[in-house]
Amino acid sequence: MDATHAECRNCHHSLNEDDKFCSKCGQNTDTHKINLHYVIHELIHGILHLDGGIIHTTKALFTKPGIMIREYLEGKRKNHFSPIIFIVILSTILVLIKHYLYNDHIINAAKLNTNNQSEIGKRILQIAVPALEWIFSHLTLLYLIQIPILAIGFYFIFKKMTKYNYLEWLLILSFCTIQIMIISIVFYFVNKALPGTMILSNILVIGVFIWTIIQLLSKFEIGKVIFNLVLSLTINFLIISIILTGIVTYYYKSNPNLFN
Repeated sequence: MDATHAECRNCHHSLNEDDKFCSKCGQNTDTHKINLHYVIHELIHGILHLDGGIIHTTKALFTKPGIMIREYLEGKRKNHFSPIIFIVILSTILVLIKHYLYNDHIINAAKLNTNNQSEIGKRILQIAVPALEWIFSHLTLLYLIQIPILAIGFYFIFKKMTKYNYLEWLLILSFCTIQIMIISIVFYFVNKALPGTMILSNILVIGVFIWTIIQLLSKFEIGKVIFNLVLSLTINFLIISIILTGIVTYYYKSNPNLFN
């Protein structure tokens, strides 16, 4: 702490000379001037801090995910990284990976194949290429949008069993989304070295997701949990199918001569 500063810079509470944190608001008493050194220090601390950073949260999500999420819902949150910020960071990494390792190859290949397609094939590619470009450039938005959609089915199906409200299911599925993104990132690199291994990531994602939900709801009968899990996923599949059908129908009506 700055010896010349005997009060907290945040709440102005009186401090003792050996205080490392304010007893009233909890802010670190050793405040630094905001400069490049400060920004780098805070970034590294936030990512690597074992008691409450990304590494700690990631480790918990792959060693005791259901227990960690349950404790988080019960209020044990200080030592975990913010799930929303985590998703933004991971989606940014995914965008960079797709752009430099996969994205350009997929889109460029589709564009090159346009000349070799029939008329109907060319029209399909005219839709597919812009759609792929939009998806790859809006991954963060898509990940954030899918969470509240998925939470609908889980909330209504598990409502009586768990008493978790809709916002709590948003949080649960946010952590599950983080698991999926981390597995995807790892396998994008693995698949680059060993083509064809990406299918394993889908199997792992399903397994980790089921394990997480079962561990989260371990105090309930496992058969009922699995039944409700399947029912929730079915409802969410129908919701997403309806949304996609609506988007396709709207696009077709806006372009009536597309397949003529």
